[in-house]
Amino acid sequence: SKNIAQNYRAQNKNVIGALQLDMTNYGGNWADIVIITDNTNAAQNQFLRDLVTEYQPTLVVKNDQCGYGCSDHKSWFDQNYPASMPFEAKFSGTSLDGIGAQYNTALHTANDTLTRSNGNANHALKFTKLAISYVGELAKGNIAQPAPNRTPFDFDADGRADISVFRPADGVWHTDASTGGYSASQFGIATDTIVPADYDGDGKTDLAVYRDGTWHMLRSQSGYSAIQWGIAGDIPQPQDFDDDGKADIAVFRPSNGVWYVLKSNGGNSIVQFGQQGDEPIAGDFDGDGEADLAVFRDGVWHIKGSANGYTAYQFGIATDTAIAADFDGDGKADSAIFREGVWYVLRSGGSVTVFQWGVAGDVPAAADYDGDGKADLAVYRGGTWYIYNSSNSSISYRSFGISGDRPAANAFVK
Repeated sequence: SKNIAQNYRAQNKNVIGALQLDMTNYGGNWADIVIITDNTNAAQNQFLRDLVTEYQPTLVVKNDQCGYGCSDHKSWFDQNYPASMPFEAKFSGTSLDGIGAQYNTALHTANDTLTRSNGNANHALKFTKLAISYVGELAKGNIAQPAPNRTPFDFDADGRADISVFRPADGVWHTDASTGGYSASQFGIATDTIVPADYDGDGKTDLAVYRDGTWHMLRSQSGYSAIQWGIAGDIPQPQDFDDDGKADIAVFRPSNGVWYVLKSNGGNSIVQFGQQGDEPIAGDFDGDGEADLAVFRDGVWHIKGSANGYTAYQFGIATDTAIAADFDGDGKADSAIFREGVWYVLRSGGSVTVFQWGVAGDVPAAADYDGDGKADLAVYRGGTWYIYNSSNSSISYRSFGISGDRPAANAFVK
């Protein structure tokens, strides 16, 4: 299926939707139909729930995750086609409700016979009806395809930021992807500025470096490209400024306080916003899908919101390290500062959190490592990652990298 999906994408074939009916007849007591939500299309998943409500209203539908690419739907999802997998029973082994997995564990064995389903196909009938309604209703139009997952520093598009470092000594990127596993790629030289971002809009962060005004990008879908945009001394700030799901090439020029943005949709903008000595820190502070110009100056945040206009507020002091990330999962970048191991987070709702996580000299590397939509506090210290997971307040320690490596998640922190 991977080769087929890749060939379809290469030929730009119009795949309206992909429905994976893999295991459908071994039912538990948790739900009638389980929608797998990882490596699937959120809009189409909702379409399936609506179909069940309309045509089989007595059925119970719940969500679950595989935790990996568990069937052929992943091949279509990876090519940015709407893909879904309604499943026969609870898949995950643990749950907050204490219920374990209930699916057919005899699959792919000689014991996988109809007797395991009480000698009938009653459970599969529910999925047959769902498939018929899916084909009939989908023939009337298309599934709205939202922008791919935009989790920063997510190299395998599973909705979780990945642990990754760039090693200046040899120009090699080392990545431990949460789903894709370990990879190493030589791309860059010691003096490059790393600028990892999703430049081709497939939901995967691409390897990229900025070198004296030239952007070198190794795009996961589109391959290598080099674009001249900027000059030596400019500070790169790639963000999605036009809400098309692709990171746009952008630089802030400290000498004149001007932002130069080359948009992926073909336009560009040149805006004076800032002054010499400012730290650029672009992010979507107003949650409209378009990144906003922003600078940090002596503890004051100056933001030119694409929806809300200009705002400025004091949060921090001149020597703080400023960080923009969505710590509360509301789709808006929050203002945060890191000061000698202490994090101060000003959430978009107005509340402030102060949390000790790290020591002086640590490299802050906040990102959504657990996939709950919220940036997690994290620091990198001489080859070890210390992550505080927001989803369950658990702590992760990972040895990955060596002293002198540059964490990908620190790429735009000054």
